[in-house]
Amino acid sequence: VVWICGGLRKDLSLDGLLDVVKKHVTFACVVGKDRDEYVALLKKAGIPYVVSKTIEKAVKDAKAHDSDEAILLSPAAASQDQFSHYAERGVAFVKAIRALASHE
Repeated sequence: VVWICGGLRKDLSLDGLLDVVKKHVTFACVVGKDRDEYVALLKKAGIPYVVSKTIEKAVKDAKAHDSDEAILLSPAAASQDQFSHYAERGVAFVKAIRALASHE
């Protein structure tokens, strides 16, 4: 999958994700405040990535990656660095996907 990840980690370790990321992720778009830890995980896993910062930019970056793979929003972090709550982040993701679809 193309993985959109990031946000507020709240000091949780990402080490447990290493094997899963290696096995299932082909490209990643990192968003949110705690980007450095996700970048370190992706480097360790050998996965190419971009730092997109926002959900809207991440969706565009994922699409530009030119892959037929699914785009997965699974941040592995809290959303309060950019949104009031997780549902608001989900709405922003859906809006960004629909905006792409309307431009095709």
